[in-house]
Amino acid sequence: MLVLSSTQQAVAAPQGRAHAQVDATILVVRAYYTDSSQIDFVAARRDMWEVEWNRAEQYVVLDTTAAERAELEAAGFRLETDMAETTAFNQALARFSGLDVTSAAATAGISGYSCYRTVEETYATAAGLATAHPELASVIDIGDSWAKSVNSAD
Repeated sequence: MLVLSSTQQAVAAPQGRAHAQVDATILVVRAYYTDSSQIDFVAARRDMWEVEWNRAEQYVVLDTTAAERAELEAAGFRLETDMAETTAFNQALARFSGLDVTSAAATAGISGYSCYRTVEETYATAAGLATAHPELASVIDIGDSWAKSVNSAD
C-alpha cells in the first residue's frame, strides 16, 4: 500500500536545483488560462499539481506528454515549461520505477481511459511529488494489503 502524506496545502517551486539531462517527452508545464472553463477542460483529462486562481497569474501546473501539450495549445493555453520541476519529476520517475520513462509502455496509461493513471503511473507521480517537494510530502510504505498478506504468492 502506498501513502503520500502532505503537511501543507500550498506548493512552492523549489529553487536552486541543478538541471540534469531532461527527458523531453514528459515536461512539467504551467498552462496559462484566460477562462475558468479551461480548468474544467484540463480537469476532465489530467491531474493538476497546482491551480493559481489570482487574476495576475492564472495557470495550472501539470506533467505533460508531447501530445498533451499539443492538445492544450490547441485549446488556447499558453504553455511555459518549468525545467526544475521537469528534471525532478523525470529523475523521480526513473529512480522509482526503474523504467525508461520515454518508452511507449511507460506513458501508455489505461487503454480507452486516458484520464486515469495506472498503478505504476500513480506510484511514479507520488514519488515525483515527494522528490520535488520533500518538505511537503513523502512516500511511506505501510505494508502489504490484506489480500497480499493472506496470499503470499502475489
